[in-house]
Amino acid sequence: MVGVDVSKDALQFCRRRGLTRLCQVDMAGFSLPFKNESFDLVLALDVIEHVEDDIHALAECRRILKVGGLLIVTVPAFMALWSPWDESLGHKRRYTATELVQASQKSGLVVKKSGYIFFFVFPAAIFIRNMKRLFQKDAMSYSSDFMPLPRPLNSLLVQIGRLEQWAMTRLNLRFPFGLSVISVAVKE
Repeated sequence: MVGVDVSKDALQFCRRRGLTRLCQVDMAGFSLPFKNESFDLVLALDVIEHVEDDIHALAECRRILKVGGLLIVTVPAFMALWSPWDESLGHKRRYTATELVQASQKSGLVVKKSGYIFFFVFPAAIFIRNMKRLFQKDAMSYSSDFMPLPRPLNSLLVQIGRLEQWAMTRLNLRFPFGLSVISVAVKE
């Protein structure tokens, strides 16, 4: 297992926690420093939206996958949810499930499953995002979308996430929308 990040600070944090197989990459060109076909699984969790050329980034993930290897990708959903918070995080775009599938296919991957996650918290997130738009008009006054929550509320949200995961995996349920898109693709 190898961890990859663009941030030296993030990598140093990981090293302090005992993780040693780490490397830094440049998001501008998104060239991964690994040999062709060297991994069985690649996780790109909230990564692809940061790269200027998302199809190249997906193709680069495909390059380092062994034949039959899996790429699991998560990205933020819906450009309608774009806010100054996306800009502060360095996002280039948000996706629909269809857009992520199309980008994956253009990179040569075969998508086995895709859909939306964080369905049950979507209404609350929309409400909060719209309230922020009303009261925080400019990017400078826009506060972080991450906020500490009381432990009982956080525990409830974790349980809601587990319920959603159970519904998606055990019942093969697909949600019509959510805060993020997830896809599982294979290199054939």
